[in-house]
Amino acid sequence: MRRFAGSANRQPVTLARQPDGGAILARRADGACVFFDAAGGRRCAVHRELGEAVLPSACRQFPRVTLTDSRARWISLSHFCPTAAALLFTAAPVRIVDAPESISLHGAAEGLDAAAALPPLLRPGMLMDYDGYDAWERGAIELLCTHGANAGQAVAALDRMTRVIQRWSPGHGLLSDCVRQVFAEGGEGDAAVDQGSEREDYALALAAVSDGLDVPFAAPSEHLDVAAVEIIWNEFDGVIRRYLAAKLFGCWWPYLGLDLAAVVRAIQVHASVLRMRIEARVAQGDRGRQALLEAIRQSDLLMVHLADGPTLARSIVNR
Repeated sequence: MRRFAGSANRQPVTLARQPDGGAILARRADGACVFFDAAGGRRCAVHRELGEAVLPSACRQFPRVTLTDSRARWISLSHFCPTAAALLFTAAPVRIVDAPESISLHGAAEGLDAAAALPPLLRPGMLMDYDGYDAWERGAIELLCTHGANAGQAVAALDRMTRVIQRWSPGHGLLSDCVRQVFAEGGEGDAAVDQGSEREDYALALAAVSDGLDVPFAAPSEHLDVAAVEIIWNEFDGVIRRYLAAKLFGCWWPYLGLDLAAVVRAIQVHASVLRMRIEARVAQGDRGRQALLEAIRQSDLLMVHLADGPTLARSIVNR
């Protein structure tokens, strides 16, 4: 343990040394940071009194999820953040935009640095070029937001179209042209993803949580109010679509060894975890917007912050 002066309340603060030699701000017995001011608006006292510049790196980066590749730096948000989760409930169209400096941290946003990595896999043994991947990512986001009668049909359509795109090979024109043509042709009548795999997907995510990290919520009950879950899933279809599109944008999955079809599979795991968390919130008495909002937050707590990405990626590939 070590003490230093200059805390938000001008009093000495205890740092807890970690096994790797680093240090974190001390926590209370319930695990909360000592600077979390629950009575003062549920805000960070350091941020409030000293400003963003003196926050620890992890606190300063949250809720940003950043990817740097050969194209650019891409910043999405963890929807464990209540404000980020609430943004999904707006009706504004989904667009990819330049990040303001408040989001990019004036160019200091950190995350997965894949700038020197090979491009994503089209299929096992075949790399994409970045123009082709960019076309797929943008087309997939639009498809998830607009295609089919519901989010399930949109994910199923993305899976089908992606498998068509994976048949491309050099000598048959530009990959980016192939991607745009497949998405433009579209097609209706896609069946929703099999919901029978949701518990298996949820188990994969839980199994990827590293030893020593606690998942602060229980598995859903076997006795479910299926009708209540379906009402939420259908009423907030647009919110669910935006959530899944956000999980695909600037995602790390292609740089964890997944080809395009497996990236879609990872998005299906996100959808499965979300549905399981909705079921759990309903079992606890939540309904409507509140149930979905908390389910989204819990889904990202598990998928973004607790589950180890490389471990989960291997499980997806090997399933």
